[in-house]
Amino acid sequence: DLNELLVHTKDIEDTVNRMDKIVNSLRYFVREDLRNPMEFALISELLDNVQVLSIDKCKKQGVKVLIENNLKDSDTLYCKPSQISQVLINLVNNSFD
Repeated sequence: DLNELLVHTKDIEDTVNRMDKIVNSLRYFVREDLRNPMEFALISELLDNVQVLSIDKCKKQGVKVLIENNLKDSDTLYCKPSQISQVLINLVNNSFD
């Protein structure tokens, strides 16, 4: 059935896109400290990475991850982005537990 094939194809495409986001987020966190100097990072990007890496664990248990902020898309933070993201992921994981 063509309609069923289209539905499954869309599901596969969505899954591949989600996997791409997860892999890119993991790459972001795995950078060596020497290659991860202090820099200005978009706060919205940090939050997006945290949500991508946390959402599957929570979703499987019926917990919704909702990150609300009143920041502008251009707001930045001078930091080591991977360290800040790791702290935020730990907070989400601790909240989940």
